[in-house]
Amino acid sequence: MPMVYRADVSFAQQLFTNIKGKKNALEFRVDILNFGNWIDSDYGVGKTFNSTQPIVVGTPVVSADGRPQYRMRNFGTSLVSETYRATAGVADVWRMQFGLRYIFN
Repeated sequence: MPMVYRADVSFAQQLFTNIKGKKNALEFRVDILNFGNWIDSDYGVGKTFNSTQPIVVGTPVVSADGRPQYRMRNFGTSLVSETYRATAGVADVWRMQFGLRYIFN
């Protein structure tokens, strides 16, 4: 299978304040998962095989001289032309999540 490169990016900002002499913080966070796909839709996309059985037994199974008959598997009206196709999972698209955290002592 082809290698898939995925990168996640995270940004965080903390705002500090003193309440009753103790340091407290409010943190804002943004995470972008599969950041490469956010830049270009071709990046960070997984691949899977189009077919694990591209050759199937033909009809008839043997020829008149006794040799086995095989043919290429077709999908709809066309033969398999590419080895891999893109997967269609949640991990193949970019996602963004926001977070808010209060830190107190």
